[in-house]
Order: sequence, then structure tokens, then C-alpha cells
Amino acid sequence: MPRETMPRIFFADPNYSFEEAVCRGCGCHDFDACEDEEAGMACWWVEPDLCSACAAEMAARLDPAMAGLWAGDAE
Repeated sequence: MPRETMPRIFFADPNYSFEEAVCRGCGCHDFDACEDEEAGMACWWVEPDLCSACAAEMAARLDPAMAGLWAGDAE
């Protein structure tokens, strides 16, 4: 991709600020998603400031019996 057509986010810009959500757990954001190992893909937003990878970790810390379970798994 020619440099002229690349979005500014790809270049060091000390004045750039994220107006997008940033995960309160790991700091990932829309331009740098972390990997959700349980899902085997990039994370997604569970709450406005919490990604799916951190939500799974937080749930496991709060209730170890629920570690690795998805909401759809419970019956």
C-alpha cells in the first residue's frame, strides 16, 4: 500500500488520541486487538471497555467453576 494512502494511525503520531474504546483489562483497542484463546480469534467487545479475553479471565477469577464456559453453555 503506498504511504500516501495509508491511514495516519500507521505512523507515529504523538498527538493521536484514541476516541475508540480501550479495554480496562489489557489495554487492547480496535486497532490492536488481543487474541481470545478460548475462541481462537481476535477479541471482541463484551462491554464498552472490556474485551472478551479479559471478560473470560475476570469471570474465571470471580468463579473458578465457571472458567471456560460460555453463557450459551449453561442450561
